[in-house]
Amino acid sequence: MLYIQKKKTPAVIRRKVAEMRSNPLWKKTSESDTNAIRKNWFDQLPKADIREALLEEQHYLCAYCMKKIENDGLHTTIEHVVPLSKNKEKSLDYQNMLLVCKGGSDIELEKHDKAKGRVLCCDGSKHDETEMVLSPYDRDMMNAIRYYRDGRIYFKDSPIWSREQIRRIQKDIENVLCLNGRLDSEGLERV
Repeated sequence: MLYIQKKKTPAVIRRKVAEMRSNPLWKKTSESDTNAIRKNWFDQLPKADIREALLEEQHYLCAYCMKKIENDGLHTTIEHVVPLSKNKEKSLDYQNMLLVCKGGSDIELEKHDKAKGRVLCCDGSKHDETEMVLSPYDRDMMNAIRYYRDGRIYFKDSPIWSREQIRRIQKDIENVLCLNGRLDSEGLERV
């Protein structure tokens, strides 16, 4: 995974968000109406500008799997660290956004023989509602990410983190983002 040092929110995005938040309909939009927040507000943001700014911060790499990504909406997703469904204010906050690959969900599996049995990862396996402990914004956390010789990723034990935090972070890596594929109880990949 990749440590992301957030930069200042670009002016074009700041202006658009300020304009949206000054709209009386924004204040009337229910905190629990995720569809309205997405359709009426988040989807109206300048996505190409957001993607470009995020790509520069992330060095053109997916924030989760570090795959090379480009500025298109076909193969990338603007991800909310705190899910859009959990916090209306953060839904428009650039500081709460990452750019991630679609993790294979952009491939029509039944039309591509070589993609059959493929395990989805990143945005393809993470659901919109899922709030993770693992955060690319936390430098100490990203410094504790390690890789086995076979490329599998794990979170290094450290006195900084409680056993419960380590367990939840490893769960985010393996079960939420599926960065190691799908593993069985013995840690062996399964499809």
